[in-house]
Amino acid sequence: MNSIQDMSLIDLATIISGFGTAIAALVAVIGVVIAIVQVRSYRSVQSENMAKSLFRDYLKEALERPDLLSPDHEKLAEAGRMVEYELFVAHMLYSLDAVLANTHSTEWREVARGELARHMVFLNSYEFQKQRQYYSVELIQIIDENRASET
Repeated sequence: MNSIQDMSLIDLATIISGFGTAIAALVAVIGVVIAIVQVRSYRSVQSENMAKSLFRDYLKEALERPDLLSPDHEKLAEAGRMVEYELFVAHMLYSLDAVLANTHSTEWREVARGELARHMVFLNSYEFQKQRQYYSVELIQIIDENRASET
């Protein structure tokens, strides 16, 4: 006799129920994985948007104070505005740090390189060298690359 024919209806229902439970568990696991991926993606997009917003704030400040964007250090020193300039550069560095940390893009590295190039006099100064540890390794690396390309 065939073993399927020997099964009772209860045995068959038990087997089908087991398959249903396994499929439901598999669907649940897939749902959890999808949810985790979506949450991570959302957090990544949020972090990138926050970083870009910080950079937009820096650009707005640069438009309002172009003398700090392309500095004449002697004039700034004579006018007693070096602290203001150093805070402007700190804002730029903080913004670039955030963008670099949250975008992982070679294009943003190039943006950072260009922005930093305008401020190499200060970034090569003793005053800044004491502050280097406050910034990311990646940003300091770009500053050092700019320094090396100047020579």
